Amino acid sequence: MFGALKNAFNALKEKIIGSAKPKDQPKEEPKEIPKVETKRETKPETKVETQKEIQKETHKETQKVEQKVEPEPIVQKPISKPQPQQIHQTKVKEEPIKVVKEEKKEIEAPVEKHIVEQKEEKKEEKREEKVSIITKIKSVFSSSYYLSESDLNRITEELEISFLQADLSIEVTDELLKTLRSKIKKEGLPKDMPLEDGVKEIFIRTIQELLPNSYTSEFFTKQTKKPYTIMFVGTNGTGKTTSIAKLAHFLKKNGKSVVLSASDTYRAASIEQLQGHAEKIGVELIKGKYGQDPASVAFDAIAYAKSKNLDFVLIDTAGRQDTNDGLMKELAKIRRVANPDLVVFVSEALAGQTAIIQAGNFSEITNFDAFALTKVDVDDKGGTLLSIAIGLKKPVIFLGVGQEYKDIAFFDLAFIEKMLEQ
Repeated sequence: MFGALKNAFNALKEKIIGSAKPKDQPKEEPKEIPKVETKRETKPETKVETQKEIQKETHKETQKVEQKVEPEPIVQKPISKPQPQQIHQTKVKEEPIKVVKEEKKEIEAPVEKHIVEQKEEKKEEKREEKVSIITKIKSVFSSSYYLSESDLNRITEELEISFLQADLSIEVTDELLKTLRSKIKKEGLPKDMPLEDGVKEIFIRTIQELLPNSYTSEFFTKQTKKPYTIMFVGTNGTGKTTSIAKLAHFLKKNGKSVVLSASDTYRAASIEQLQGHAEKIGVELIKGKYGQDPASVAFDAIAYAKSKNLDFVLIDTAGRQDTNDGLMKELAKIRRVANPDLVVFVSEALAGQTAIIQAGNFSEITNFDAFALTKVDVDDKGGTLLSIAIGLKKPVIFLGVGQEYKDIAFFDLAFIEKMLEQ
């Protein structure tokens, strides 16, 4: 059990190379400012130059006229105002100069913007350098160190894959990783242990916080209510009858008196099977006939325990699929009649995601109080246990870890640690 989760932490040794301590970020070299080549455009001729050319042309024409015509007396004419047409021409000639100035502004703008952005980047780099230096100084005097965001992402991604492969439900996987990530960022990892061991330690503490309190052996050995009635429910072939026999053996070994109720009146040879266990263990059995109302058999067993002042009544019920509405309603009837102190859902650890779905459906109909898992010794994943416990907030009553009566284990954190180390 928990083999896939164990492999997840072992994989951290291979996939995360080097120290997980935060490294200095490489300084970015200042980017070169792109050179913008501005083409020099030839300015159109100014008004003065055009006037000079006009004067030259007029001078040539006057020379030609002087050669043919005799010179007339020079009469001074008043200087005439420029015609509107001339003003219009000068304005048109001035327009290209304005266009050239606007183009220069457009070219210079991105250069100035780039310089401002580069200055802002340098400021941000200086801030990051200051933070990393402070973090380094603190880490020297601290007993823990902190992972960089990239290292933390790699660890959580690796664990996420392993959790899903270990049959953890998606909801429980997300909850575990979210809590685990938050703890690592807040508390850091111990300096005196390898990375994977530090993550494993926080992982176990995370499970401790998320898991509801499981039942312990003392809960049964120190029980004072008489009779304390426990009803077992589940699908076909999950090992309900064998689980009842194991708990009965544990109770008898610890000095408790027990009576079994053979309320599985449908499955062939179910009564004989439970009777064989009762005889081997040395406890009493109340049985009826096949086809009899199972609720009436449970009622008779409780009445017998009260009359004999017995400590425990363990009620066996017929296995049924969670999709069969008629049989599921029958379970609800047995619960109403027997009014047990505890309803236990029994499932196989190997069932994986199927067991998680079935547990949810049984919880809606019977609202069971706790669950037991069988065949835990041959399960190399462990996700079923955590998914039901954390996902449905149901405690573990006990685990089946073998074929013999003595092969019963009560769930606690030490159990998880042991499984992760194997």
